[in-house]
Amino acid sequence: MLQGRCGQAMIPVVLVLGLLLNGCALYHAPPVAIYSLEPLWSMVEGVPAEKRRALVLQVAPVRGAAPLHTTDILYSDRRHSLQSYAYSRWLDAPVSAMQTVLETALGKSGLYRAVLPMSSEAGADLVLEGTLLECGHIFGESDSSEGVVRMRLHLIDSGKRMVMADRELVVRVAAASNDASGGAAAINQAAQQLAAELVVWLSFI
Repeated sequence: MLQGRCGQAMIPVVLVLGLLLNGCALYHAPPVAIYSLEPLWSMVEGVPAEKRRALVLQVAPVRGAAPLHTTDILYSDRRHSLQSYAYSRWLDAPVSAMQTVLETALGKSGLYRAVLPMSSEAGADLVLEGTLLECGHIFGESDSSEGVVRMRLHLIDSGKRMVMADRELVVRVAAASNDASGGAAAINQAAQQLAAELVVWLSFI
């Protein structure tokens, strides 16, 4: 008799579990949107001829905090709060993408005789070290948001092994929409503008 009652008591539990499993099977997560943080390949503006140097520059791997080494698209809707979009990703981690952005902008500028990655075995006169401090979609108190890219940069004399100059650059670009798509577009514009400002800064050193 006890065994029969236990069997009857299990029936509602089995039914509930079955309904839950069927519900999970019917749920389809939205597809993940992939965005790229990349240089403006069509950029053809260069520095004036009198600014060009017969020097070789190497760009060190960009450093950054752990979240910037992932493909998460980060956003913040209040101070000291950092989150990531659930169904949107970068094609490459921001630290790696910014490496390409900087190398491309510096190479196209004509400021140096050559711009090389640190993996190159060729010698270089100068080394540019950069730390990505911020790269995300930031929401303000009003119904607005912006893409923000902030970097700390050091220019190093390879021969003397000394810092020639250092500077922090930050660029904020208003986002057209308060979602991952608008944030990614604004961050791209901010990254490209920061690279352009970097070229201007280095041209005066």
